[in-house]
Amino acid sequence: MINDADIPSPQTKLGILHHTIDKLGSSDYVYIGMDHFALPDDDLVTTKKNGTLQRNFQGYSTHGDCDLIGLGVSAIGRIGNAHTQNSTSTSEYETLLSCGSLPIRRGIEVDRDDLLRTDVIQNLMCHDGLNFDDFDSAHGICFKSYFQNELSSLTPLVADGLVCIDDGKIEITGSGRLLMRSVAIVFDRHLQENTNDNRLSKAI
Repeated sequence: MINDADIPSPQTKLGILHHTIDKLGSSDYVYIGMDHFALPDDDLVTTKKNGTLQRNFQGYSTHGDCDLIGLGVSAIGRIGNAHTQNSTSTSEYETLLSCGSLPIRRGIEVDRDDLLRTDVIQNLMCHDGLNFDDFDSAHGICFKSYFQNELSSLTPLVADGLVCIDDGKIEITGSGRLLMRSVAIVFDRHLQENTNDNRLSKAI
């Protein structure tokens, strides 16, 4: 119901992000990534520095890879390898609860490929890159072979100066950090399969 003409253009939104980073940075805030900022003594900054920063449905987090229970209409939860979403209708949500049922509307069980891709995206969005040898050792695969198509798809982003790729690693550049979602979605198989789904958020 929002008039498209009232929404800032991608260029304007990127300019707003630049301005925000400059303003908050001049007030000692640290840019964690995406739309997250924190003061130097915040736990988010500590975990960013020591490599334990996590990202989940709600954004960046200091918590490890743990179960999440979604409470409320449309809330998303995760227990083990099962991801669930509660009903997006308030009336249905209340009806299910009143009947003694969990208000879960849908769910999926992630497979090994999903887990591999989750780890890639976590590394890119939390640590600005990943080391191929470390990833191979952790998962028992050859990253460059398994993700050959995705690495090829990153070529335009490399040309734009958003990503650096060599024989040993992928690194998101300073400019690329502003558009890291564009880098990460290359590895999201489900997002690539649903490029026409207008429910999905935009990179900018």
